[in-house]
Amino acid sequence: MTAISMVYTGKRFVIAADGRCRSDDESRTWDRETDAAQKIFSVENETVILAYSLAGFSSNEDGTFDMAAEAAKQVMALSSRRFTSSNEYIHRFSLNMKRATMKARRDGRITAFPKTEHLEPAERGRIVRFFLLGYFNGVPFWTELRLYHEQEGDRIQIKREEFELSQTPLFICVGSELIADMLYGEATVDPRLASYKEELQNEDALEFATSYIKACSDPCAPEIDPLCKSIGGHIHAAEITPYGFKWLIEPKHDRSDTR
Repeated sequence: MTAISMVYTGKRFVIAADGRCRSDDESRTWDRETDAAQKIFSVENETVILAYSLAGFSSNEDGTFDMAAEAAKQVMALSSRRFTSSNEYIHRFSLNMKRATMKARRDGRITAFPKTEHLEPAERGRIVRFFLLGYFNGVPFWTELRLYHEQEGDRIQIKREEFELSQTPLFICVGSELIADMLYGEATVDPRLASYKEELQNEDALEFATSYIKACSDPCAPEIDPLCKSIGGHIHAAEITPYGFKWLIEPKHDRSDTR
């Protein structure tokens, strides 16, 4: 489980994420566990300035396949190509990630995908979610890509969603849906999380974004939603404007430098 919080104010994007990376199998000791994983990555070139993050299947426990590292490789490959729009750029990125995942599946680096029986029927088989937000030639865009595994034929499918940016501010969070409903929806707020409830104002987008991550990382959060036991660690955050990518809270270490 990963907690990601994203805000668009009309003038900038702000994205924050937790730093915890742990095995889903509590009976095993995973030597790659850390509370300082980097989950936000950047792309900056003549036409594209964006941040991207991912939630879901991140890597094999034996390290033979790393989704974030593969994404960084594909981003690097695209940096030397010319694109006419963000739509074309994201389309190519999605196809490259699909092919890379299928190749890893065929050559045995991916032997199993995450279990998704707990998801609603339409989302079962989901492997990973990518969030890409930023600017193409100064024009803002915000896209979510989802890769799904179809057992019949052992195939990978892509779904894509574009977020409407005409009304601001806009906020999307990924992590505990229960805690999100407490902080921003209709659910009654657990008193232990009441201090994290914020109103979204353009000038405090960072505080708003990190408040959700802090709530999901609170020691009481796993009692409210067991999924939060895998959320925590070092929070890192960045802003993206038409002029560049900037860390607001730096990660403790870089897993890949895509700039």
